[in-house]
Amino acid sequence: MSQTEFSDKVVFVTGGGRNLGFAIASAFAEKGARVGIAVRGNAAEGEAAVAELERLGAKAMLTLGDVADPAVCRSMVDSVAKTLGPIDILVNAVGIRPHHAFAEISLEEWRQVFDTNCSSAFYLSQAVLPGMVERGFGRIISLGGSGPGRAGPKHSHISVSKAGLQMMMSEIAMEYGQHGVTANTVVPGPMDTTRLHPPPSGWPPSREMLMKRLAVPRLGKPREIAAACVYLASEDAGFVTGQVLRVNGGQEC
Repeated sequence: MSQTEFSDKVVFVTGGGRNLGFAIASAFAEKGARVGIAVRGNAAEGEAAVAELERLGAKAMLTLGDVADPAVCRSMVDSVAKTLGPIDILVNAVGIRPHHAFAEISLEEWRQVFDTNCSSAFYLSQAVLPGMVERGFGRIISLGGSGPGRAGPKHSHISVSKAGLQMMMSEIAMEYGQHGVTANTVVPGPMDTTRLHPPPSGWPPSREMLMKRLAVPRLGKPREIAAACVYLASEDAGFVTGQVLRVNGGQEC
Protein backbone atom coordinates (compact mmCIF):
# COMPACT_ATOMS: atom_id res chain seq x y z
CA MET A 1 0.00 0.00 0.00
CA SER A 2 1.39 3.37 -1.04
CA GLN A 3 2.03 6.38 1.15
CA THR A 4 -0.81 8.21 -0.62
CA GLU A 5 -3.36 5.40 -0.71
CA PHE A 6 -5.79 7.30 1.51
CA SER A 7 -5.04 10.80 0.23
CA ASP A 8 -8.66 11.26 -0.82
CA LYS A 9 -10.11 9.84 2.40
CA VAL A 10 -11.17 11.27 5.76
CA VAL A 11 -10.68 9.06 8.79
CA PHE A 12 -12.23 9.59 12.22
CA VAL A 13 -10.78 7.68 15.19
CA THR A 14 -12.36 7.71 18.63
CA GLY A 15 -9.97 7.35 21.53
CA GLY A 16 -7.32 8.72 19.19
CA GLY A 17 -5.22 10.53 21.75
CA ARG A 18 -3.25 7.58 23.06
CA ASN A 19 -2.41 3.90 22.81
CA LEU A 20 -4.17 1.93 20.06
CA GLY A 21 -6.32 4.83 18.90
CA PHE A 22 -3.30 7.07 18.37
CA ALA A 23 -1.38 4.29 16.61
CA ILE A 24 -4.32 3.81 14.24
CA ALA A 25 -4.64 7.54 13.57
CA SER A 26 -0.89 7.75 12.92
CA ALA A 27 -0.97 4.84 10.47
CA PHE A 28 -3.67 6.52 8.40
CA ALA A 29 -1.83 9.84 8.58
CA GLU A 30 1.26 8.15 7.16
CA LYS A 31 -0.88 6.85 4.29
CA GLY A 32 -2.01 10.34 3.34
CA ALA A 33 -5.45 10.49 4.98
CA ARG A 34 -6.98 13.52 6.60
CA VAL A 35 -7.49 12.46 10.21
CA GLY A 36 -9.86 13.56 12.94
CA ILE A 37 -9.55 12.19 16.45
CA ALA A 38 -11.91 12.21 19.40
CA VAL A 39 -10.66 12.65 22.96
CA ARG A 40 -12.95 12.75 25.95
CA GLY A 41 -11.43 15.42 28.15
CA ASN A 42 -7.64 15.60 28.02
CA ALA A 43 -7.23 18.51 25.62
CA ALA A 44 -3.45 18.66 26.07
CA GLU A 45 -3.11 14.99 25.14
CA GLY A 46 -5.36 15.47 22.13
CA GLU A 47 -3.52 18.56 20.93
CA ALA A 48 -0.18 16.75 21.24
CA ALA A 49 -1.59 13.86 19.20
CA VAL A 50 -2.82 16.22 16.47
CA ALA A 51 0.57 17.95 16.38
CA GLU A 52 2.24 14.58 15.80
CA LEU A 53 -0.24 13.67 13.06
CA GLU A 54 0.51 16.98 11.36
CA ARG A 55 4.24 16.28 11.71
CA LEU A 56 3.56 13.10 9.73
CA GLY A 57 2.16 15.26 6.97
CA ALA A 58 -1.56 14.87 7.61
CA LYS A 59 -4.23 17.48 7.87
CA ALA A 60 -5.61 16.66 11.31
CA MET A 61 -8.06 17.95 13.87
CA LEU A 62 -9.17 17.31 17.44
CA THR A 63 -12.73 16.91 18.70
CA LEU A 64 -13.36 16.95 22.43
CA GLY A 65 -16.30 15.35 24.20
CA ASP A 66 -17.90 12.23 25.60
CA VAL A 67 -18.86 9.86 22.77
CA ALA A 68 -21.35 8.22 25.14
CA ASP A 69 -23.56 11.23 24.38
CA PRO A 70 -25.41 10.97 21.03
CA ALA A 71 -25.57 14.76 20.62
CA VAL A 72 -21.80 14.99 21.07
CA CYS A 73 -21.28 12.29 18.44
CA ARG A 74 -23.41 14.15 15.92
CA SER A 75 -21.55 17.37 16.68
CA MET A 76 -18.19 15.61 16.18
CA VAL A 77 -19.22 14.18 12.82
CA ASP A 78 -20.48 17.58 11.67
CA SER A 79 -17.29 19.30 12.85
CA VAL A 80 -15.04 16.84 11.05
CA ALA A 81 -17.09 17.11 7.86
CA LYS A 82 -16.89 20.90 7.96
CA THR A 83 -13.12 20.98 8.50
CA LEU A 84 -11.78 17.88 6.74
CA GLY A 85 -14.66 16.61 4.63
CA PRO A 86 -17.23 13.81 4.98
CA ILE A 87 -16.02 10.81 6.96
CA ASP A 88 -15.09 7.84 4.77
CA ILE A 89 -13.54 5.63 7.46
CA LEU A 90 -14.79 5.41 11.04
CA VAL A 91 -12.65 3.61 13.60
CA ASN A 92 -14.32 3.00 16.97
CA ALA A 93 -11.22 2.57 19.11
CA VAL A 94 -12.48 4.09 22.34
CA GLY A 95 -13.00 1.75 25.28
CA ILE A 96 -13.08 1.82 29.06
CA ARG A 97 -12.44 -1.21 31.25
CA PRO A 98 -13.14 -0.70 34.94
CA HIS A 99 -13.02 -4.11 36.62
CA HIS A 100 -15.54 -5.09 39.29
CA ALA A 101 -17.24 -8.29 40.35
CA PHE A 102 -20.71 -8.68 38.81
CA ALA A 103 -22.55 -7.94 42.07
CA GLU A 104 -20.46 -4.81 42.63
CA ILE A 105 -21.14 -3.12 39.30
CA SER A 106 -23.26 -0.04 39.86
CA LEU A 107 -26.00 0.92 37.43
CA GLU A 108 -24.06 4.09 36.65
CA GLU A 109 -20.91 2.13 35.80
CA TRP A 110 -22.86 -0.41 33.73
CA ARG A 111 -24.35 2.38 31.63
CA GLN A 112 -21.06 4.24 31.33
CA VAL A 113 -19.21 1.16 30.07
CA PHE A 114 -21.94 0.09 27.65
CA ASP A 115 -22.56 3.60 26.32
CA THR A 116 -18.85 4.28 25.82
CA ASN A 117 -17.82 0.91 24.40
CA CYS A 118 -20.90 0.07 22.34
CA SER A 119 -23.53 2.80 22.05
CA SER A 120 -20.98 5.35 20.85
CA ALA A 121 -20.34 3.20 17.78
CA PHE A 122 -24.10 3.10 17.16
CA TYR A 123 -24.42 6.89 17.35
CA LEU A 124 -21.40 7.53 15.13
CA SER A 125 -22.25 4.83 12.59
CA GLN A 126 -25.77 6.16 12.17
CA ALA A 127 -24.32 9.63 11.62
CA VAL A 128 -21.79 8.64 8.94
CA LEU A 129 -23.64 5.89 7.06
CA PRO A 130 -25.93 8.10 4.92
CA GLY A 131 -22.92 9.89 3.44
CA MET A 132 -21.06 6.63 2.89
CA VAL A 133 -24.04 5.19 1.03
CA GLU A 134 -24.36 8.33 -1.09
CA ARG A 135 -20.68 8.14 -2.09
CA GLY A 136 -20.72 4.35 -2.55
CA PHE A 137 -17.80 3.80 -0.19
CA GLY A 138 -17.41 3.43 3.55
CA ARG A 139 -15.44 1.54 6.15
CA ILE A 140 -16.47 1.07 9.77
CA ILE A 141 -13.97 -0.70 12.01
CA SER A 142 -14.38 -1.36 15.71
CA LEU A 143 -11.93 -2.65 18.27
CA GLY A 144 -13.51 -5.63 19.99
CA GLY A 145 -12.58 -7.49 23.12
CA SER A 146 -11.38 -11.02 23.77
CA GLY A 147 -14.26 -11.46 26.21
CA PRO A 148 -17.16 -12.29 23.82
CA GLY A 149 -17.71 -16.04 24.03
CA ARG A 150 -15.36 -16.39 26.99
CA ALA A 151 -15.89 -15.38 30.60
CA GLY A 152 -13.22 -13.65 32.64
CA PRO A 153 -12.79 -12.21 36.10
CA LYS A 154 -14.58 -8.98 37.00
CA HIS A 155 -15.34 -7.73 33.51
CA SER A 156 -18.85 -8.88 32.67
CA HIS A 157 -19.99 -5.39 31.65
CA ILE A 158 -16.92 -5.00 29.44
CA SER A 159 -17.53 -8.35 27.75
CA VAL A 160 -21.22 -7.63 27.17
CA SER A 161 -20.45 -4.22 25.64
CA LYS A 162 -17.81 -5.66 23.31
CA ALA A 163 -20.04 -8.58 22.31
CA GLY A 164 -22.75 -6.09 21.38
CA LEU A 165 -20.24 -4.04 19.42
CA GLN A 166 -19.10 -7.07 17.45
CA MET A 167 -22.68 -8.01 16.56
CA MET A 168 -23.38 -4.42 15.53
CA MET A 169 -20.58 -4.61 12.99
CA SER A 170 -22.09 -7.80 11.58
CA GLU A 171 -25.49 -6.18 11.27
CA ILE A 172 -24.07 -3.12 9.51
CA ALA A 173 -22.10 -5.38 7.19
CA MET A 174 -25.23 -7.28 6.22
CA GLU A 175 -27.36 -4.20 5.60
CA TYR A 176 -24.86 -1.96 3.86
CA GLY A 177 -22.57 -4.21 1.84
CA GLN A 178 -24.64 -3.55 -1.27
CA HIS A 179 -23.74 0.13 -0.94
CA GLY A 180 -19.98 -0.30 -0.86
CA VAL A 181 -19.77 -0.11 2.92
CA THR A 182 -17.94 -2.72 4.99
CA ALA A 183 -17.93 -3.20 8.75
CA ASN A 184 -15.47 -5.35 10.67
CA THR A 185 -14.08 -5.95 14.13
CA VAL A 186 -10.41 -6.09 15.12
CA VAL A 187 -9.76 -7.89 18.40
CA PRO A 188 -6.45 -7.06 20.06
CA GLY A 189 -4.70 -9.55 22.28
CA PRO A 190 -2.51 -8.51 25.24
CA MET A 191 -0.98 -5.22 24.12
CA ASP A 192 2.00 -3.12 25.16
CA THR A 193 -0.05 -0.06 26.13
CA THR A 194 -0.78 2.11 29.14
CA ARG A 195 -3.95 1.04 30.91
CA LEU A 196 -6.25 3.61 32.47
CA HIS A 197 -7.96 0.79 34.39
CA PRO A 198 -5.47 -1.97 35.29
CA PRO A 199 -6.85 -5.54 35.39
CA PRO A 200 -7.81 -7.04 38.76
CA SER A 201 -5.02 -7.81 41.18
CA GLY A 202 -3.59 -11.23 40.45
CA TRP A 203 -4.83 -11.34 36.84
CA PRO A 204 -3.16 -12.69 34.94
CA PRO A 205 -1.45 -14.71 37.69
CA SER A 206 1.98 -13.91 36.23
CA ARG A 207 3.63 -12.64 33.08
CA GLU A 208 5.01 -16.13 32.56
CA MET A 209 1.50 -17.61 32.62
CA LEU A 210 0.26 -14.90 30.25
CA MET A 211 3.01 -15.73 27.77
CA LYS A 212 2.04 -19.42 27.92
CA ARG A 213 -1.39 -18.47 26.61
CA LEU A 214 0.18 -17.03 23.44
CA ALA A 215 1.59 -18.81 20.42
CA VAL A 216 3.78 -15.71 19.89
CA PRO A 217 5.07 -15.15 23.45
CA ARG A 218 5.20 -11.37 23.64
CA LEU A 219 2.92 -8.39 24.01
CA GLY A 220 1.40 -7.02 20.85
CA LYS A 221 2.49 -3.69 19.42
CA PRO A 222 -0.05 -0.92 18.74
CA ARG A 223 1.22 -0.60 15.17
CA GLU A 224 0.16 -4.21 14.55
CA ILE A 225 -3.44 -3.30 15.39
CA ALA A 226 -3.11 -0.19 13.24
CA ALA A 227 -1.89 -2.26 10.28
CA ALA A 228 -4.98 -4.48 10.54
CA CYS A 229 -7.23 -1.42 10.49
CA VAL A 230 -5.42 0.06 7.49
CA TYR A 231 -5.90 -3.19 5.59
CA LEU A 232 -9.61 -3.41 6.40
CA ALA A 233 -10.07 0.19 5.27
CA SER A 234 -8.30 -0.38 1.97
CA GLU A 235 -9.79 -0.99 -1.47
CA ASP A 236 -8.21 -4.46 -1.34
CA ALA A 237 -10.49 -5.35 1.58
CA GLY A 238 -13.70 -4.47 -0.23
CA PHE A 239 -14.81 -8.13 -0.12
CA VAL A 240 -14.05 -8.46 3.61
CA THR A 241 -17.00 -7.56 5.80
CA GLY A 242 -18.76 -8.79 8.91
CA GLN A 243 -15.52 -10.42 10.02
CA VAL A 244 -13.55 -10.59 13.25
CA LEU A 245 -9.80 -10.25 12.82
CA ARG A 246 -7.98 -11.37 15.96
CA VAL A 247 -4.55 -9.80 16.27
CA ASN A 248 -3.66 -11.61 19.46
CA GLY A 249 -0.52 -13.66 19.04
CA GLY A 250 -2.55 -16.86 18.78
CA GLN A 251 -4.00 -16.38 22.25
CA GLU A 252 -5.21 -19.82 23.32
CA CYS A 253 -5.37 -20.95 19.67
